[in-house]
Amino acid sequence: MVEDKFKQAQNFRSRAGQLRQIARGLTRRSERELLMRVAKEYDEMARTAAAIAKVEVAQAIGDGVQKAS
Repeated sequence: MVEDKFKQAQNFRSRAGQLRQIARGLTRRSERELLMRVAKEYDEMARTAAAIAKVEVAQAIGDGVQKAS
């Protein structure tokens, strides 16, 4: 499950990068700005997925420590 979240975060970052690359090639400002906004949203989703994964890791480690005690 944690690996899925980290992979999801990586995929979101990749998509954001792809959108920025496409946006750089566009001549219409409105289209560029739209793709850049969507890329920013993908970045936010990546940060959220990574944060969730980190919490899950911390919980798993905490559970493991408590069980060992």
